[in-house]
Amino acid sequence: DGNRAIAALNALPEGVLTEEERRAALAHAFILQGAPQKVSAIYEPLTTEKLTEQDWRMLLWALREKGEDQTFEEQMALALSRFALSPHLNALAADRLYDLGRPSEAERFAQTAITHGPDTLEAQLVAGRQAIFGGHLRQAIAHYTRAQRINQANPLPPANVPGLPPAHAPPPRHPPPPTARQTGRNPRARARAYKTSLRRMDP
Repeated sequence: DGNRAIAALNALPEGVLTEEERRAALAHAFILQGAPQKVSAIYEPLTTEKLTEQDWRMLLWALREKGEDQTFEEQMALALSRFALSPHLNALAADRLYDLGRPSEAERFAQTAITHGPDTLEAQLVAGRQAIFGGHLRQAIAHYTRAQRINQANPLPPANVPGLPPAHAPPPRHPPPPTARQTGRNPRARARAYKTSLRRMDP
């Protein structure tokens, strides 16, 4: 949970994570904690020019969690003006449009995500949604199966495809923080686990 993630982050010695990595990891932990409102305070002192792709992911994820749709769209436009081909950001944009029942608008973002990030978890998940909206269930199964291979630590449900028997429990809304078994006592191993967790986020 978020509290454990914050505790683990605070236990890392200085210098193990860069300032940008620590900032994004803290934002991630706040979202896991169910406190997305705390994320904006992290980024308020920064100008948009200083935000990394990972920063934008956290900021936009927090806005999505808070249900601030208009602000989400405005900030997403800014993020994509900086990182136009980011598979993570395009997948997040497409996913939100699918949530809002706007599949035709989601298409180009989903396509950009899968074109520029075929090995990205979020891209494969949103490609699965794209296939479902298009009625292509076999393609959806293929995308979810590939997502499983990318994210073996947290199996994803091809049962999300209508008509398939449930084979896996639904994935958590947020990925769990690294466990002690995963990271051991080595601070650099913990840092690597954090970076992996952030890369494999499912918005």
